[in-house]
Amino acid sequence: MRAAAAGTVLRIRNDAPDVSVRETGMAKVAGVECGNGLVIAHADSYDTQYCHLAQGSLTVRPGEVVTAGQVIGHVGLSGATEFSHLHFTVRRAGRPVDPFAIEGSAQIGRDASLWDESLGASLRYRSGTVLNSGFSDGPVTMEAVEADAARPLGARAESLVAWVRAISLEVGDVQRLVVRAPDGQILAENRLSPLANPRAQSLVFTGKRRPAEGFRAGTYEATYEVVRAGRVVIVHRFVAPLP
Repeated sequence: MRAAAAGTVLRIRNDAPDVSVRETGMAKVAGVECGNGLVIAHADSYDTQYCHLAQGSLTVRPGEVVTAGQVIGHVGLSGATEFSHLHFTVRRAGRPVDPFAIEGSAQIGRDASLWDESLGASLRYRSGTVLNSGFSDGPVTMEAVEADAARPLGARAESLVAWVRAISLEVGDVQRLVVRAPDGQILAENRLSPLANPRAQSLVFTGKRRPAEGFRAGTYEATYEVVRAGRVVIVHRFVAPLP
């Protein structure tokens, strides 16, 4: 995680645990909903706040002067959050503002943005993206994914399971996950029904139990797709070798 602009660190928190609020409950994070984070003061009465950083990851202290782009910590799972992400807030004179369109600016449209013009393409909103994916030798849970504890795939695996975690999906999105054997044949497939509601995060998996003759040695490929309004908007491929 990097500082959005040059400034002076006002305050930090660095000791909140990295645990999903689904496990702890909101009562446990009352008053520390931001989790680990910091506030940086900038010129012209602006300040920025960074929340949900990893425990012990902050690299700056109150009173320290930082430069734009300086590493200040790492994204985590602290505070009132169910999955790893950054909550970023910009304020001017204590009031939240939209960094993409500053109210009251003499300029209009994109010219009112606080962001550097060279970053325009990279800052375009992406509705839906893959956070992580992998193969496992058994059932996969959200808790295991968040803890990076999904069991790896081995030569004597009783099952071969591919999984994907995606975020920010929209109503009507159709998710499909296909696993292909080394010879290109479909080994397993999971096609979900269209989403009835927006989905902050989604865990999709599919697989097959070990056949009597064992899994064929070679490279297994998984392909995850999201179809939105008849158009493929996300394609994510990943592989696993099996000796």
